[in-house]
Amino acid sequence: MKLKNNRLKRIIMSEAFDKVLWALVVGMLFVIAGNSIQKNLVIKSDPEEYYYLKSPVMVEDRTFYPGEKMTLTTERESSINIGAMANRELSLITLDNVIVEVYQDQVPLVIDRGSRDVSFVIRLPEDLLAGCYRWSGAVSFDIQGNEKVVYWESEIFEVKTAD
Repeated sequence: MKLKNNRLKRIIMSEAFDKVLWALVVGMLFVIAGNSIQKNLVIKSDPEEYYYLKSPVMVEDRTFYPGEKMTLTTERESSINIGAMANRELSLITLDNVIVEVYQDQVPLVIDRGSRDVSFVIRLPEDLLAGCYRWSGAVSFDIQGNEKVVYWESEIFEVKTAD
């Protein structure tokens, strides 16, 4: 009788263990699915425009020389205080209207809440060829684990060489 009793206990214990294990697996799947739905549907569909840059960004003058400093000015609006990264690209616009990237960099930003005009100074690279150029870029920042990106570009300007 003792042999049957032990076997019965093992069967009951293994069935109980299976049920508990199954309940834990199902519970974990619900947690993972719920978290995924929140991140992918709720946050990614966030229509809020936290940061706005007026584009095209104005260029102070229209003619520059390689290595010269230039000032870009635009309006910007931010609904929150954020840290961001600005990616900037300088592109040559050829006679065939082909855009060729000639320089790029990244600059960290601290953006305060509110609306204002902003001006920033950029030094042109020393090795530019004569031609028409334009700055373009993106300001990227993180809101609740979701990356937001705001794109901008400047007015076209001319670079002359000393030739």
